[in-house]
Amino acid sequence: MQDPSPVIAEPVLAVPDVADAIRYWQDVIGFTDKWVWGEPPTLGAVSWLGVNVQFYRSETLAERSKGNSIWMRVRNIDELYARHQRNGAEIVAPLELLEYGMGQYTVRDLNGYYLHFASPWQPAETRIAQPTASFRVVRRSLTPEESFRIGNAVGWTKERNDAFAAKKREHEVFSLVAEADGTAIGSLAIIGDGLSFYYLKDVMVHPDWQRRGVGSALMQELTRWLDGEIPPQIMVGLYCADYMAPFYRRFGFSFAHGMIRHGNASSTD
Repeated sequence: MQDPSPVIAEPVLAVPDVADAIRYWQDVIGFTDKWVWGEPPTLGAVSWLGVNVQFYRSETLAERSKGNSIWMRVRNIDELYARHQRNGAEIVAPLELLEYGMGQYTVRDLNGYYLHFASPWQPAETRIAQPTASFRVVRRSLTPEESFRIGNAVGWTKERNDAFAAKKREHEVFSLVAEADGTAIGSLAIIGDGLSFYYLKDVMVHPDWQRRGVGSALMQELTRWLDGEIPPQIMVGLYCADYMAPFYRRFGFSFAHGMIRHGNASSTD
């Protein structure tokens, strides 16, 4: 017997005019789909991928609810912020880095609700890697010792397992290592079936060398290989934190909605 669990939670906002609210949330905020009930509508909703917001008509409660807020975690917050500026949204708090590491800005909608948009974020001026000529990128795999040393330094690996590291190398179809004076300081690897799907993994740079162009150099070399040596029908995927998405977009990657399952996980259907 499977344990029950919530699947999704949706805010329900009281508004004086459902049609006006939906029009605003689509034209200004950017939600892509809508649903309405009644003519004129007394209920409605907007959606954008997996995010849904419902509305119902109540002038009395809408007046009392002014100042309530919704917090939304988003992807590509810089682009969304620029879009909201272009669309004429009333931005009451600009995009800034908060003390707990999230970038956030706030919009007041036409009914007085505050919409907080947030994402792990770094200001643009801090994302520029400082180039250096004191390293080189070579096509090879990490040794087990190198894999543990760098993985441990970035917080991914707690215990050394040479057998596991060797097994991973067996499935690599392409790998790169950044070296400084013969010492490995960064890496990436591609695994896949060689026919339709590749997966980019283990993109890591030792903390002593981060923000010095190592990651960009690794990705540039990978891009040359992808553009020149693999069939165009092969799809290349990766997982990354939201704040790293702008970095990978520089090399041709784009967001794709998907699903994931871990081993021994029971279905929640």
